[in-house]
Amino acid sequence: RRGRRAPLAAARRLRPLHLADRLSTRGGADHHLRDVLTRQASQHTVTLIVGRVEPGLSPPEGLRVERAPALARTDDDPRGLDALRQPITDADVVHLHNVMNPAALRLAVASGKCVITLQDHRAFCPGPGRTLPDGAACERAPSPGACAACLPEPVYRERLCGVTEARWRAMEGARFVVLSSYMAAELARLGRPGAAVIPPWVTVRQSPRPPGRAFVLGGRLVSHKDPLFVWGAWRDSGVAAPLWLAGDGPLASQLLGAKPLGWLSRGALRETLAQSRALLFPTRWQEPFGI
Repeated sequence: RRGRRAPLAAARRLRPLHLADRLSTRGGADHHLRDVLTRQASQHTVTLIVGRVEPGLSPPEGLRVERAPALARTDDDPRGLDALRQPITDADVVHLHNVMNPAALRLAVASGKCVITLQDHRAFCPGPGRTLPDGAACERAPSPGACAACLPEPVYRERLCGVTEARWRAMEGARFVVLSSYMAAELARLGRPGAAVIPPWVTVRQSPRPPGRAFVLGGRLVSHKDPLFVWGAWRDSGVAAPLWLAGDGPLASQLLGAKPLGWLSRGALRETLAQSRALLFPTRWQEPFGI
């Protein structure tokens, strides 16, 4: 009626089904997935089915967790996917995270209620993240010919390009969520416009602390994140401030003199950053989003 507002109906508890390649805490994408699950589990009836679980890791509270090893495979392999059919049918929405098996993607997308969060380039780039060997951004559509610079071995290139194309075709008809406008533009460039840009949320301290002494290098310590660049700059500068490594990876043993902290919980990471002078975040590739 004019001048009066109708009461808001109680929000219905949804039944979201999340499919992921793994449950882990070894990277920004893994922490982001846990944040999404934790937030949803407080309001809805959430099921998570994962390909593998990191040893000793407990899932977020309040959700049902099942295993389906097929979700951890990257080749086009339908084995073991029949167990997903009923959960997909029962769900209100099917949300995929880092699932690279084209057969699993086709099954989920065929439900007509599939959302895919793309954390990185693997869904459409068979090479090292849309980055050419000289460090320049790749702007070509993936194909065996276009990818020869990054993947010089012909048999390996043909196989990787083939499964990447199958993955890309399997995603047709799904809705995409990306974490940055850069990734939305990449999808549009390849003929999939309209991705929803939803950056990870953060909790900001209301009263910032004065800068601390240590520099923090965060994330996976792998070549395309270029931790050796930061370590070399820190070592050559001669500053007295220590370098803390909030993360882990195969290059950790080469960062001599830095203090390894390993993978930190959300709370521990916030406290470490609050005590630091600066966060150092180098990268050699087209970073999808520095979570």
